[in-house]
Amino acid sequence: MLIFNEPVKYLFSLKQSRIIVRGFEMIYGGEEVGSSRSKEAEKKLDIVKLLTIVPPASELKQAKAKVVERRVRVIYDDQLSKDVVRISQELASEIGVSEGDLVEVVVGGKKKFMYKVLIASGIQFNTVLCNSEELKLNGVANNSIATIRRKA
Repeated sequence: MLIFNEPVKYLFSLKQSRIIVRGFEMIYGGEEVGSSRSKEAEKKLDIVKLLTIVPPASELKQAKAKVVERRVRVIYDDQLSKDVVRISQELASEIGVSEGDLVEVVVGGKKKFMYKVLIASGIQFNTVLCNSEELKLNGVANNSIATIRRKA
């Protein structure tokens, strides 16, 4: 396959190579044998071969990223003390906390509360139970949306 962009002034021998990359055939040609251009083409061929080995970025990102925070509903619970939050086992495993760890509950991006975790069964995955007195004093309504994250 010869493609000339300019008129041909001299006739010389040409070298042609075929490379198959992921099912597509690419033909390199048009360089003078023994010239510096053919050496550059060989370097380019090596790079193309290298690219067939390197996996695409989508395959590298296959591992699931660990969840750091989660949006939840804050529900009043008068039976809890002021420094304890009750969450479900599924939510605790998702954000990576165990019983007794500290979590931060942020309502509206402005009101931040620190709680110790109490894991309980029978609670919905997307809800957390907190003391109603503390939330009412800080202007947080029942069933508000908040973000919960593990505090290291």
